[in-house]
Amino acid sequence: MHKRLRIVACIAAIAFATAAVAHETKIKAIVVVHPWVLETEQTQVDLHVKIKNTGKVTERLLRASTLLADTALIVDAEGRDLKDLAIPGLGEITLLPGSVHIVLSGLKKALLPYDSFLLTLEFEKAGVVQVEVLVEEKTSDAWRLAPSIFSKHAASDLQGSVLATAYYAIASRH
Repeated sequence: MHKRLRIVACIAAIAFATAAVAHETKIKAIVVVHPWVLETEQTQVDLHVKIKNTGKVTERLLRASTLLADTALIVDAEGRDLKDLAIPGLGEITLLPGSVHIVLSGLKKALLPYDSFLLTLEFEKAGVVQVEVLVEEKTSDAWRLAPSIFSKHAASDLQGSVLATAYYAIASRH
């Protein structure tokens, strides 16, 4: 009986952790998936986020802003400022360093692990939306898995391997 209770508790904990990692915000045809930054004491940080467009027409991200930083610039892979960012109809774009992304400069405080802050995104058709940006630990797997963390298959593979490991660890004790 205790063994089953432990297994159920582990599964519930993993499900809760997965839900916390994959937060999203929807406005009209736009879905903003898990915006996050790495902890830093520097004055600049790169935003990681996936933006999905469930509509049939191209949407444009016009600007980003936050009270936490002096500027939030949309930049290309070389760091050059972009006027806007197109998200194709029925498509998605992943923003991360080494690709198109958002740079927050002039940070007004250190970003500590597990903190969060609000970021405002303005879209051409969908309008303005505020999203919660999570601050991840540099030691967490989030930054190492950045390209794959947005993949449903990678997330379910990771979740499956964690579940199997947890089950094996509990089952081997009895």
